[in-house]
Amino acid sequence: TIEEVVKKSDVLIVLAPDNCETHEALCQLPLASGKPCYVDKTFAPDLYTAKRMFALADKHNTPCYSTSALRYSHEYKGVDPATVKAIATWGPNPFDNYSIHQLEPIVMLMNCDCDTVLYIEGDNTYTIHMIFKDGRPAVMTSFLGGSPFISNIA
Repeated sequence: TIEEVVKKSDVLIVLAPDNCETHEALCQLPLASGKPCYVDKTFAPDLYTAKRMFALADKHNTPCYSTSALRYSHEYKGVDPATVKAIATWGPNPFDNYSIHQLEPIVMLMNCDCDTVLYIEGDNTYTIHMIFKDGRPAVMTSFLGGSPFISNIA
């Protein structure tokens, strides 16, 4: 049972790929456990659900997070954010499931708040053009027919 897993574990991982609408119910015991808890992407289906989940974790002092595994790719380890001039990425669609795998490395490597975002939808594609507060650009493009994850860092 979930109760047994929570009791016997030091760290908890909640996985329900492509079913984020189930995360809140699945996380009730893990987020109340006080044990570190990772929740698979997409964390929650909307902002209100995410706020409730974080409030539950806060109430019980449960550290929790959700992230893209691509954030930890060895290819990014040698990149000094101070040297990044611009980033362009490609990846698969749809936005709800896969954008995190492009957005998280972009935000990590730019290491700066984003100031402007432009969303452009095409035929089976979308592109998000971002300008960060220090003026550096990042462009993220996703393809409905599928695409490998590709990053170009200048």
